[in-house]
Amino acid sequence: MYLVSYDTNVFIRTAVSKEYNITYSLYDVLESALWLLKCCARVVKMATFKFYGLILFLSWGLILLQTYFFFLSLLVEKNIANETIIMPIPALPTEVIILIISYLSRPHIVRLLTVNRHWYNVISAQLYRTLCIRSLREQYEYRNLFNETRRGRKRRQQQQKSSNDQQEQQQSTDGNLDYPITSNGNGFYSSENYGQYVRVLDLSVPYNGKDITDSFLYDLALDCPNIETLNLYNCHKITTGAVKRVLAKCKRVRFLYLSMATSLDARCLQEAIPGQLHTLNIFGVSHFFFRHRPKAVLASLKTLKAGQWLDRQTIDLMGRLEHISLEGMHSEHISHLMQYHLMNHKQLTTLELHRCKFTFNNNDDVQYDDHTDGGSVEGDNTLLHFSRYHLMQRLEFKYMHIPSIQKIVEKCSDRLVSFIGPYNLSDAVLDALSTYCRRLERLSLVTRSNDTNSGASTSTRNTSIKNNNGWVHISLESLKRTLHTYTSSLSHLELSIQPATIVEQALIQWPNPNLQILILRLRVSMSLLQTLATLYPALKVLYIASTESTSEDEVDQYLLGQGKLEHLEALTLYDRRDSTNQEYLALKNHYDYWSLGKEIW
Repeated sequence: MYLVSYDTNVFIRTAVSKEYNITYSLYDVLESALWLLKCCARVVKMATFKFYGLILFLSWGLILLQTYFFFLSLLVEKNIANETIIMPIPALPTEVIILIISYLSRPHIVRLLTVNRHWYNVISAQLYRTLCIRSLREQYEYRNLFNETRRGRKRRQQQQKSSNDQQEQQQSTDGNLDYPITSNGNGFYSSENYGQYVRVLDLSVPYNGKDITDSFLYDLALDCPNIETLNLYNCHKITTGAVKRVLAKCKRVRFLYLSMATSLDARCLQEAIPGQLHTLNIFGVSHFFFRHRPKAVLASLKTLKAGQWLDRQTIDLMGRLEHISLEGMHSEHISHLMQYHLMNHKQLTTLELHRCKFTFNNNDDVQYDDHTDGGSVEGDNTLLHFSRYHLMQRLEFKYMHIPSIQKIVEKCSDRLVSFIGPYNLSDAVLDALSTYCRRLERLSLVTRSNDTNSGASTSTRNTSIKNNNGWVHISLESLKRTLHTYTSSLSHLELSIQPATIVEQALIQWPNPNLQILILRLRVSMSLLQTLATLYPALKVLYIASTESTSEDEVDQYLLGQGKLEHLEALTLYDRRDSTNQEYLALKNHYDYWSLGKEIW
């Protein structure tokens, strides 16, 4: 009993106060009881009073326990009456809760809101972090939610300010009647500020039939002041003034996606905070910088996605870009950009050029047919003389012909994780890619345009390229070596190589459990279709141009049958026009939106 010391008392005081929130009157009783127990222990050690001391020790121990549980019961009753919990469920860290809800569907996540206040705050922030509106019904629902909760908060503030005056007036009017005001006037909605959790506002319209207006956009901005990402893809009715007011209200916007919003121009960026805007996507917006060029905004940009309307004056105002994506630009503008702005930028890690019109010198090892209208002898090798390829992480030359592509690849390094090659690929280019870039996660190999809908320009489609050995092509051995090099890293593969038998033979001998996206812009045989689930069990996105089988049920059995591609989220069979399979139609809709992701984001 001599082990009972002052440290023990302090430990009991701290533990009990933290866990049960007990008042100090109970601690006084506990300390007195412990002091009496010490005295009894000393008495017990005395031989004369050993028997009586033992009885006294047991009696005081019983009194101590009764006193403890009596005060504890009083505290429990008091806290329950005040609608508080003194023994809450242990609060998990925020990261663990977010990991848990990442595996659950939205209906199951909503049920977890009732666990406790900590879970409610964490889950609410995750549920409303990304606000994606895709239908007219969702417009009305979110607009009503934010408007009514905002009105409810205003009414509650007004009631709190005038509660004393209302009570005095109520008592003087009703005489002896004394009843409190119980209605808060919130109606169906609560006064919770859900808009404060929104960080990503996605109003992109990938199809016609949904109109986003200025008034609706500004209403959302009033209730969502903490927006960091705003996407207005294909919102043709949004005007420059509306975006300007939104940026004046939402001071945290860092990522702005305005592609295909044709009514906008650079004046909408006047209210943007200088040095804060990180990403700007203006693809498909003609003459965006025609009337206004915000110098401070352009100087702070890190990511720019633009079309063919980017002029030299705008290029001169740009800062140190890290990610640049250009489409349909002329070679003189690209040369000016790369020579005077990107040559000394060590931050540049992504270069994406799509459908750009280049002219090349006549000393390249490339010959053009007489009927072609692309490829002048007066040109430059700006791409070849660019000296920052060893810092690149993503390199894309889509729907283009780059004669010096092999020399460009040889300048790259293991930092490269994404490569989309031009049309004029060969065995030498693939061998250089496998040698110098061994950590690719995305690979696109397209040797020619299969149809007029591929997006290539007229000059590109009419161009036939030859080298000294004949037609440019990719052999089976070279394709197999390339694929086996990236077995452990590759997750996204796009192939459009003729003849299609080369691709089939290479894929059948290349099982990859990590492959998630497979795009085959060619005719696929039934033998490859049957083995897809075995070769690539983790596939999430699949595109097939055409199949040998004319039976939809047979194809669906291999792709959508039980135990086949269990993780498939998006699927398109290009040659299938009309289908009644609801599962396939749902997967096709997901693919349509996924394929537009490059333009939307």
